[in-house]
Amino acid sequence: MYGIYLLLLSILTFLALSPCLHAAYLHWDDTKHIFQNVLVYKPLDLSTLKAIFTSFVNETYIPLTTLSFNMEFHAFGLNPFISHLINVLLGILIVLCVYIFTLRLGLNAWAALIAAGIFALHPMHVESIAWATERKDVLCALFYLLALISYQQHLRSSKMKYFWLALSFGTLSILSKAMAVSLPWVLLILDHHHDGRLTKKRMIEKLPFAMIIFPIAALTFFKLGGHPRLLFPDSILLAVWSAAFYIQKFFWPFPLLPLYSPDYPVMPANYSYWIAGFVLALWFKTCWLLRKDKLVTVGLIFFISTIFFFVRVDLADINVVADRFIYLPSVGICIILGIVLSKTPRLLPLVLALILGILTFNQCRIWQNDTTLWTHVLKHQPHNQIAKEKYKSILMTAHPSKVDYAHFDAMLKRLPDPAKAHLRRGNDLAASGDFALALDDFNAAIRSDPGMEEAYINRGNVYQAHGDLNKALKDFDQAIRLNPSSSAYLSKAILLGLNHQPSQALDLYKLALATNKDLDRALYERGFFFAANNECDKAIADFSAAIIHNKAYTESYFQRGLCALTTGNIALANADFMQVIALDPINDRAYGQLCRANIKNKQLSSAVKNCSRAIELFNFDAQYYNDRAKAYFLLGQHDKALRDMDRVIALDPQNTQVRMIRNQIGQFVKPK
Repeated sequence: MYGIYLLLLSILTFLALSPCLHAAYLHWDDTKHIFQNVLVYKPLDLSTLKAIFTSFVNETYIPLTTLSFNMEFHAFGLNPFISHLINVLLGILIVLCVYIFTLRLGLNAWAALIAAGIFALHPMHVESIAWATERKDVLCALFYLLALISYQQHLRSSKMKYFWLALSFGTLSILSKAMAVSLPWVLLILDHHHDGRLTKKRMIEKLPFAMIIFPIAALTFFKLGGHPRLLFPDSILLAVWSAAFYIQKFFWPFPLLPLYSPDYPVMPANYSYWIAGFVLALWFKTCWLLRKDKLVTVGLIFFISTIFFFVRVDLADINVVADRFIYLPSVGICIILGIVLSKTPRLLPLVLALILGILTFNQCRIWQNDTTLWTHVLKHQPHNQIAKEKYKSILMTAHPSKVDYAHFDAMLKRLPDPAKAHLRRGNDLAASGDFALALDDFNAAIRSDPGMEEAYINRGNVYQAHGDLNKALKDFDQAIRLNPSSSAYLSKAILLGLNHQPSQALDLYKLALATNKDLDRALYERGFFFAANNECDKAIADFSAAIIHNKAYTESYFQRGLCALTTGNIALANADFMQVIALDPINDRAYGQLCRANIKNKQLSSAVKNCSRAIELFNFDAQYYNDRAKAYFLLGQHDKALRDMDRVIALDPQNTQVRMIRNQIGQFVKPK
């Protein structure tokens, strides 16, 4: 009978998650993990396996996950449908594992089915399935649960083959994601639950798990800079808030976002942290009242043991909290809910399953593409700076590389000059922002032809984009030794300018300009250098010269306009920003700066018009609202200024000065 229920639950889970199958790859870690990860494209041989198991991806050690993407690519190509289908199917396997694990733990069949059903259909788990990158989450959870099930069999039968099977699955889990670090503790929980004893022998028995799992987890921990800063009382408040977050969201999953920020300011006077404390206290009070049920206690300890590593005490990580972090720990909550709900009328769990399924279906639709994702975040958190940057990058049309790697590799074997072929593809990839893949091609080009100057310059530019200035400098110097060209001098000049070596940078700019090639780019870059060093008159001269050589490059006009605005040349600033708009009618920055020029020139109606247009193009920039509020205030339209300042506060809640200005404007508004 319960086999039929499990089949129905699997079908319901697939239907609830089905919108994920139509999702695209996202420009949020899918780039680094999949379509810009050179390890995905390499032929699967011993050298590739070595590279996968000795490399970090996005500062994390997840070789098994990367291997899965590599195998998937060589079987199906770069196909988001396949990536998401695999995640969905793995998710269903995990649901079955949750049922088996909870059943063997001691829950009756109905309670285990409820626990598995809540796990399967909870919308908080969508992130781990719908985001292709989170293959690491589902692989880790699958092998983690298989390790627990194998260990349960070991406890039942005392057969060592199940112990070694558990160790094998535990190793696969930690190689998928560092979240498996909690496994040795959870195995001790199973020991105690089995017969109430924690003997010395059993503790020693966990040493193989600890000796494998802890060092592998440490690789990611230290690579990410795992040194939390403790500040009083901020750290205590964040710990309470982040711990309560997962409980609060699990029981009230509204709204669910891919990125959360804590409520600012982080201080005891903020009522949000009192609410978090109340939620945490209520949770532990409820579990205390249910403490006589040993399985409830196991569920609680399971949750605490696995979520503990995600309780934050600082803001060093952009992911202070995340839905995916509760994917595996929520098994503990599901155990408790399975026990409690199994004692209620059967209709209640069925209705709950239907509600959760609908919520999950709708949540999957949020993860369809970059636009749906970041629009959803900004709808609920307009101040989220990362979401604003991501959304703006969408407006600037960032797309995955269209390079067909399989076709290129086949073609490469027929080309007489592989160095030029790699250089060409590397240039295309670098131009599209696929820097990791471009770097691999430039390395290949240099291996084939160590005298190729352009490959060193372009590889140096990629290193510079990644912030590795020392490697970039070595490449630029090598390019200059091979051929002292304009591009080599210019690249080194830009780097030295960034490295606060102005005199050396200027000497190189002169050498770049003396070659009489790429004059417009060299003049623009030197102008930008002068502007960054507050030498606006020299910058304006260089931007003007650059415009003579290239009248279609909008950035030359825009940067000259900024310098003109700084020096008080409002007429030139107006002309430049209007020229940018003529060349690029959807450039919100130009409208925003034109608004500021209008305000300085007392053209307040024009300022309102241009700021409104900037907001229409990108309505998440607090500066646009701030400038329009100023124009409204000077026009005497204080109520409109007040509304704009309210929007500024929503977009920048940490700015205390804005609140003071808003209060001052409020004094001019007559009560209705």
